Amino acid sequence: MISIFFSFVLTADNSANDYLLFSTEKGYLQHVKKALQQGASVNSKDYFRRTPLMYAVISGNEEIVNLLFLHGASANINTKDRDGNSALDYARKMKFKKIEKILLEFGAASQK
Repeated sequence: MISIFFSFVLTADNSANDYLLFSTEKGYLQHVKKALQQGASVNSKDYFRRTPLMYAVISGNEEIVNLLFLHGASANINTKDRDGNSALDYARKMKFKKIEKILLEFGAASQK
């Protein structure tokens, strides 16, 4: 079922950025890799002004967080979404201590 859905995603008029945002939100590592190979931007934002990094944090997927940093996500590390939350804010709210540490190592601004 998932492969059928992702075949649709890749052939419909959706962009690689939308595919990346969806894949990071769901924590689908292989699909994140594929979206990045297709040229998706780690700096893309959705309607809520959330970035792939924010969604990777929310999904609790350290591997995707690190992968996004390898592709340049540190440029938007302190970006805030429509609700005023950054990736670091989400890591702290969800109590993902390892991800919080990764974000701080890559330069997230701590407002603690």
